[in-house]
Amino acid sequence: MKKKTFEQFRIIIVILLAITVGVSVSQGYSVVVPISIIVATFLVYYFWRKVDEVTVDERDYKIAGKGAIATLNITTITLVIIGATLVASGINYPEFSKIGYLFLYIVCFILIIKIITFMFYQKKGDK
Repeated sequence: MKKKTFEQFRIIIVILLAITVGVSVSQGYSVVVPISIIVATFLVYYFWRKVDEVTVDERDYKIAGKGAIATLNITTITLVIIGATLVASGINYPEFSKIGYLFLYIVCFILIIKIITFMFYQKKGDK
């Protein structure tokens, strides 16, 4: 399969996914949304594996890595600021502190996963 054909299939899959999600949400079928996202992901991956041409190169992987780190940093810093603000305002509004702690626990979970994956890939090396 050519790269252009793959791009056309991908656009069609995304359009069908958007229609499916929109209709299922408006009709109240919340179970359909995650199932359709999973099916669309597998379809895109299947068609991507059928492409004979080069679809990504080292530059794309480097840019994706930088984008992932930037996203992780921005997300964790934002969640820490929101969580700390909610915990601090929990003096007057106790329900806010519970939500703030939830945000801070989510940040801890994200950072632990980051450390584990970093150690895994560091041990694995560039094999």
